[in-house]
Amino acid sequence: MPLDKRKSFKLDPKKERGPFEAIVRNVLDPKFSGAIEVELVRTLSSGVSEPTGQVVTAKYLHPFYGTTFVGGLNKNDDHRDSQQSYGMWFVPPDIGNRVMIVFVEGNINKAYWIGCMPQALMNMMVPGSTPATTNTDTEDPALIGKKLPVGEHNKAKAGVETNTQYNSNKPLQFPKPINKLFKAVLESQGLLEDETRGLTTSSARREVPSSVFGINTPGPIDKVYANNQPVRYARLGGTTLVMDDGDDKFIRKASAKTGPLEYIDVETSESVTEGEKNTPHNELFRIRTRTGHQILLHNSEDLVYIANANGTAWIEMTANGKIDFFAEDSVSVHSKGDFNFKTDRDFNLQAGRDINLKSATVNQESTTHNILVSDAQTVEVTGQQTITTGNTNHYAGGNINLDVGGLVNIANGIAVATPVSPLATWSLPGETEPTIMKRVPQHEPWSHHENYDPMAVALAKTDRSEQEDIVVAEPINIPDTFKNART
Repeated sequence: MPLDKRKSFKLDPKKERGPFEAIVRNVLDPKFSGAIEVELVRTLSSGVSEPTGQVVTAKYLHPFYGTTFVGGLNKNDDHRDSQQSYGMWFVPPDIGNRVMIVFVEGNINKAYWIGCMPQALMNMMVPGSTPATTNTDTEDPALIGKKLPVGEHNKAKAGVETNTQYNSNKPLQFPKPINKLFKAVLESQGLLEDETRGLTTSSARREVPSSVFGINTPGPIDKVYANNQPVRYARLGGTTLVMDDGDDKFIRKASAKTGPLEYIDVETSESVTEGEKNTPHNELFRIRTRTGHQILLHNSEDLVYIANANGTAWIEMTANGKIDFFAEDSVSVHSKGDFNFKTDRDFNLQAGRDINLKSATVNQESTTHNILVSDAQTVEVTGQQTITTGNTNHYAGGNINLDVGGLVNIANGIAVATPVSPLATWSLPGETEPTIMKRVPQHEPWSHHENYDPMAVALAKTDRSEQEDIVVAEPINIPDTFKNART
């Protein structure tokens, strides 16, 4: 109902006990201090609450805020001679939301909004923003039954609130629309079916009491959808900071160091005699933007994962000590001091084009030195070249041509042998070109992530002397936690 059509009712803060419930009507504060205009709400004797038409300006009461001491100011231009502010800042909720306000000493001109009142059954997206559940939307039959990121149920959709097949006490049974914007993000990254790095269950509606803590910002206004309408708009989703203590309905069957990605459903199993009882599903800390940039510290899968929004660059540190890099473009490193590489096993280097080295001096020391050149090798030495060996063997499939200005001296004969390649090669899954590598990170989805099956990619399996192919099973789907009957 428009404000000018309502019968005004004046609440007297000095007579009425607060705090007071209010509806947000305006969030535009010219002073940039977080103040909002709110319409007070009264509760009738029948228990029904209704707007009063009484509008007040409520200042923002910060959970934490401060400035440096004003007594130390002077007129110098350095910022250290001015006050410095610090604290917590949260934008006001959108128009139409309800807040709680108080009046200091009953003074209506000293109103502060002190908190936000959640709408009933509307916290599925808090704080993880994009929780994934089994899709029931029939718009695309190919997606039915797959886990996809979703939003809140649509209150305006006919029949949702009144249809008897949806119990109001079990709001998770309400149909949830697919978050198509974030689905596209996960598809671009190659993480749409990855329940560790892509999909999430972090939601206030996952269990009671909730084990999920965190914040998700509203995100920018969806200006394409809004079509310049001042009130009816959607948001694009924002940045999430999630601290998830895990979904204890599922426990990992074995640790991420020793066993594959497999969880036990403790609520459906008659007895749980195995499993990592202290390793619940999705125990993690995650920072993720709406476009998909993320930093993930995952306790359940015992890994650290950092990736950009397009999946064109990522890094992962695993439970058994692997560090995997992937870069669609170049990797550049600059050190003004030493740049040291040491490996206790093989050091493999492969390039699709040139390997270029430039230095003042090249020093090499090795027990065995094998060089395989499939096309041509050119060695140019402007000074003197000295080679001292126990044995020197040259293998050529064709001629050996020598052009010297002096003599060629050969003592003790010439040994001729069959050419032998010093390097063994393999073809990795999904690749056709042979490689000397046994582990090459790729754009997601990548089936060789250690947590999928740590024993399949153990150190011994990646030894160049091992001839067996490395095959890692695809990760299994964890049962949908939001389909549980309790919810």
